[in-house]
Amino acid sequence: MIKGHLVLIGYWISFAIIHHVMATESFKLHSIKALGAMGHIYRLVYSVVASITLFLVLEKHFGTPIVSVPVPFGVAMIAGVPGLMVGLYIVRACLNKYFLKLSGVGIFNDNYQTPALETTGLHRYCRHPLYLGTLITIWSLLILFPDVRGFISCMSVTIYVLYGTGPEETKLMKQFGNDYVRYRERTPAIFPRFFFLFK
Repeated sequence: MIKGHLVLIGYWISFAIIHHVMATESFKLHSIKALGAMGHIYRLVYSVVASITLFLVLEKHFGTPIVSVPVPFGVAMIAGVPGLMVGLYIVRACLNKYFLKLSGVGIFNDNYQTPALETTGLHRYCRHPLYLGTLITIWSLLILFPDVRGFISCMSVTIYVLYGTGPEETKLMKQFGNDYVRYRERTPAIFPRFFFLFK
């Protein structure tokens, strides 16, 4: 059983390495050069690889033996259900807003334009609302269905998301320049300021 959980950790580490390497600017530039005339599809290739590797990790996750952790029913209902609803709402709102940019399928849209800096909607409260929605969703699911494999996956995703904001910020700074610097100065990265009102 412990071996299964260690293997799951290995899967998440492998996913993070692949995802991180493919997201680096140097790997992207080399890949675009290698693709030649097809270089414009790199984002789509990246999304396909990320989806396949994530599927493999999730397959391993659900194939790992369940070791339940007791959580009071009241806690699950009070924290888990509202959290899941909020998290899914944020994720859906983000995907509706810039799915074409994230997935790379925008290259097939004749009206597709290079995305501008997002500062409205959920982006008024944090610079990476999709990360926020993802974290709220997965931790709410863990509260509702508490087990060791879920904790491993939640921790893996959380560590990667918190680490991944660094390279993402560097890329956005390069892409949008001073506009992003000003946006960054007034807007938190992941957790909106009102998250800490009750501290």
